[in-house]
Amino acid sequence: MITSFALIVLRLLLETVAWVANRQYHATLLYLDVPFLAMALTVGVPVPSMPSFCPSSSSIQNTFKSSTYDTELIMHRRKYGIKDPTTFHKLSKWHDYSTERWKQSVYKSADILGLQNGTSIYEIGVGVGAWLRPLTTKYADLELGGSDLASSAAGVANEVLGPHFCYADAFDLSYAPIEHYDFVASQAVFYIAAANMEESAKLVKQAVRLLKPGTGRLFVGYNSDPSCVKWNCVKDCGCGDGRVNLPKKWWKENSIELGLKDIKVMESALNEGSQDKYDIFATKI
Repeated sequence: MITSFALIVLRLLLETVAWVANRQYHATLLYLDVPFLAMALTVGVPVPSMPSFCPSSSSIQNTFKSSTYDTELIMHRRKYGIKDPTTFHKLSKWHDYSTERWKQSVYKSADILGLQNGTSIYEIGVGVGAWLRPLTTKYADLELGGSDLASSAAGVANEVLGPHFCYADAFDLSYAPIEHYDFVASQAVFYIAAANMEESAKLVKQAVRLLKPGTGRLFVGYNSDPSCVKWNCVKDCGCGDGRVNLPKKWWKENSIELGLKDIKVMESALNEGSQDKYDIFATKI
């Protein structure tokens, strides 16, 4: 208890230093001390209430990677709130990009997907709803669904966009309706959550399972091609930071196994001009 209190006091001191320094070093200070605070604070943070159709929180096994984000989110929410779209963007893991740049990348991906009024879309790794929120201002009557391994993030998405999202592991979406959605989307989750190519395939199959046969469209954004990344990859294209970088050709070479057709590899809508980042658009067979 004393240790936890000391860590909280330390963070307040660091925040004060950041404020005095015109917040120039705020981001650095925040991320430096978050891992320590994760140990101190997440123990007592309850899982937010989820919709009744969601799986039991006790069934979630893989929570290690989400604990720091949960703590970071709690801190950011206290500071920025969730009502204003501009400050809300700071709650997402994409706040390094400007709000306008983020919004335009979302619209571009949605246009390529063919999103329309009244269609249904499920996002794997929904976070706080940063990708879906701009879409609700452009398209009417969308049926939303999604999940995230960070319970606090899914809780925020439910508050902002309605009770459609679950605290759940992307490797097990068995609770979600099969062959129900017009679109399934995911941004950067597939290469962060998977430990190897086999696990990447499992994630894709979970996504494809939710799509309507023959017409359902899949969007997997912000992928990295191992031939272009700037760090050394180990066996099976898994990298030292725990991420899996899938070659662009992997998608077409495994299309039948994945249950996909009409696969298009395009430059990242978020990182236009980037050589290593790319987006995938495909249709369920």
